[in-house]
Amino acid sequence: MEAAAFFDLHSRSADSRDVVTIHAGLCSITADMEFSPDGRRLAVWDSFSGSRVEFFDTVNGSRSGISSPITGGVSGALGSSPVAFDRAWRTLAIVSASPTSFTKAAIPSAGNNVQLLDPVTGGEVVRLRDEYPSLGFNAVALSPDGRYVAASEVDDVGGEILMWDVITRKLVARLLPSSTVDSTQFDTVTFSPDGKIVAAVALADNVVHLWDVNTHAKVSTFRIPTDWARAIVFSPDSRILVIETVSDIQVWDVNSRKKLRTLSTDFGMEVQNIALGSDGRILAASTRDSTAGELLLWDIGNGKRITDRHYTTALGGVAFSPDRKTLALCADSGTISLYKVDRLRQAHD
Repeated sequence: MEAAAFFDLHSRSADSRDVVTIHAGLCSITADMEFSPDGRRLAVWDSFSGSRVEFFDTVNGSRSGISSPITGGVSGALGSSPVAFDRAWRTLAIVSASPTSFTKAAIPSAGNNVQLLDPVTGGEVVRLRDEYPSLGFNAVALSPDGRYVAASEVDDVGGEILMWDVITRKLVARLLPSSTVDSTQFDTVTFSPDGKIVAAVALADNVVHLWDVNTHAKVSTFRIPTDWARAIVFSPDSRILVIETVSDIQVWDVNSRKKLRTLSTDFGMEVQNIALGSDGRILAASTRDSTAGELLLWDIGNGKRITDRHYTTALGGVAFSPDRKTLALCADSGTISLYKVDRLRQAHD
């Protein structure tokens, strides 16, 4: 891949175009992505069927991938993320399956290991498993400081969130929807940016659960009155919770547990992925139907739509660069597009 196909995310002097396209085999409607803290690397993975994490250098166009020692491939349920980074990108956590000890016929979208890797070398730091039999994990998250890793585990009666201390490598908590064993399966897990809260989506009852990271006590719940809730994103100050459902996006106040607004898609399109800029103000969403897709941007402070861009293919992962100047978008055609956010806004105005 030639360097001329890229613009420098910092100087923007290498290319004057508003959008640059990268051909990436992992791009699909179930792909997800994340920028490194300095914006110079873009990680891409397929949350449903991928077997590796690919990294793109956003300055010179080079590509590298981590495929080993991920045993049996990255495995995750649709809407969940089997890949997570800490804030500084010192650690990469991956849910992976081991064919010799895991029966995929039971839960096709779960893996029975949580691996912590060095995102630069791909070397394994530690492999975590539950001491009790289960059907595996389908989502993973790292606390911003990298101290804790949480994973959504599935067993024959439901599920729970397991949390380990990365330094001691000890299991420190088993988080349930209530004080008793519950049949709910969790499909998404994440930490708040301040590191104080771990949140998870319970698919069966469409409830988002929040626990205190230190005390492991339940903090609050958010019952979603619409379709399947499958992804959650906190604002940078941890005060706002953005919840992605199949049909819309809901913005909630964490402290009051009140819904502030609902953001709707066009033409009944399904929400596929969401991303919130580092200022907590601009929200991006990719949507799709059977033949097309749409990229939408809102100001979540007032709910105003600031971008709507149509495509002839379904869309997948979306991510902002740390400086909020670049938006990466994954299309089912197998390409990643890098957009200049200010030009997207100007085109809408």
